[in-house]
Amino acid sequence: MVEAKALKKSGLLQIGGALLTDHSTSGKMIGSVMIFHAENAEEVRQLVEKDYYVTGKVWEHYQILPFRSADLS
Repeated sequence: MVEAKALKKSGLLQIGGALLTDHSTSGKMIGSVMIFHAENAEEVRQLVEKDYYVTGKVWEHYQILPFRSADLS
């Protein structure tokens, strides 16, 4: 299992966190999001399949989507 902090330190994981029902302090968690910087979806899939949330059946379903960061410079 590769921990999120190690993935962040390596540069593969850019950011991760909880999706909430609303912006209040009582917003309920309804999912998670992780943004990776990887060569391809297969590299991300291999990382996600080793994650405790997948192996521990917390995340029973996940989806890998392409993402391109906007040039904000």
